[in-house]
Amino acid sequence: MTHNHLVPGSSPGGTTLKASLFERLFVYIRAVFKNIMKKIKNVISFVENLLGKLRKLFVNTLTVLFLMLITFGFLFSLGESLFESDKVETEDQILYLEPRGVIVDKAILTNDPFEEFEIFESSINQIELEKFLKIIKNAGTDDDLKAIYLDVDGLSAYYTSALKIADALYEARENGKEIIAFTSGLGTTGYLMASQATEIILEKDTYEPVLPFGFSRVRLYQKDFFENIKVNMNVYAAGDFKSGPEGYTRNDMSETDRFAWLEFITPIWEKYKSKMEIGRGFESGRIQYIGDNYPLLVSENNGDNNETSLSTGLVDKLMSEQETRNYLIEKYGSEEEYERPEGISGREYLSTLKDET
Repeated sequence: MTHNHLVPGSSPGGTTLKASLFERLFVYIRAVFKNIMKKIKNVISFVENLLGKLRKLFVNTLTVLFLMLITFGFLFSLGESLFESDKVETEDQILYLEPRGVIVDKAILTNDPFEEFEIFESSINQIELEKFLKIIKNAGTDDDLKAIYLDVDGLSAYYTSALKIADALYEARENGKEIIAFTSGLGTTGYLMASQATEIILEKDTYEPVLPFGFSRVRLYQKDFFENIKVNMNVYAAGDFKSGPEGYTRNDMSETDRFAWLEFITPIWEKYKSKMEIGRGFESGRIQYIGDNYPLLVSENNGDNNETSLSTGLVDKLMSEQETRNYLIEKYGSEEEYERPEGISGREYLSTLKDET
């Protein structure tokens, strides 16, 4: 016998109804979610397309601007070359003669690929003597130039070259050309050239004094060194004045080497002194006196080398670079405020003399 029991509030089909209801709800929610995701995807796609178009517009705009810049730059430079003269103006200009390098008879050309790039400093700047003299001699008789500003701190020259440069500067000054020399400190050869100027200005706060008091020669003598390391040096020489190998065989200068050096350098020193004294308007023997008594003269100026240079007449003024600039502006004028007077470089001036003989 079978008995059927019914639970109040339930029916045989209740469980199936609930499952169907949840299934419908899930389908609805999934449909809504898909719709939302589709809309989000559409928004993202729209934004991507918009950004792509903006990116293309930005890139195209930059490209056009870049091409326009290149085109205008080319046209501008072409216009300058066609309609503007490359002639260097010398009228009412100051010749700024500020050479940096070494004076040579003839420049030696190299095949150094880095020569044009100053950062590598692969070679020394060579300044041909004849070209440098040509600049000075022509400037000395050029009425268009107001003056010559001279700075030889960075210039190296052999004795004979320095003497020729000094003669050219003195001749320019005698022709009525004013020469203002500025320095941060000079030795004998540099001062020889600067002393031919109308006036010399020494940078007042420099630590490099003006010491034009002769020449020196430094040599290393190593006899004791080789003996201490048990090295026997054998030198074979015949005749007098064979001082070349003395660095290996002596601890000091030989009398023959001293004699040869003095015979060579004394006439040069006498010429130097004479030209420096004439250039500065000193009486004969003044340079030698200052050099021989320099320690005493410095002590009289409280140990200040720069004040000693001023008090002895080696220089005319002590000024900073800014004060020197202001002095030049006051003396020659300037179109630009806080800029030194208008001028041209030695290289520019030389370009105006190319067709001259």
